Amino acid sequence: MASNKPVCYYIMGNGCVEDQNAVFEKPHLGMKNHLKALFIRAKVHGVGVNKILVDGGAVVNILPHFMLKKLGLYETDLHTHNVVLANYE
Repeated sequence: MASNKPVCYYIMGNGCVEDQNAVFEKPHLGMKNHLKALFIRAKVHGVGVNKILVDGGAVVNILPHFMLKKLGLYETDLHTHNVVLANYE
């Protein structure tokens, strides 16, 4: 199995591309009321994606089927895992 290393690039206002690290620190108590979902724009396999949810605590990542097609990928390109999803109602 091939090893994948995530790469993050930041595109400056003048079009220059820079490597960047993103560090998210735990918010202090005063910031808890201001927390909102973090969405970014990115390119995946060279295709622009406008809304990517950044969630470092997620156990699974969900990719809609239409996005798989837009990326030119197939279900056979996905990696399968034995994970059971359940709700806690």
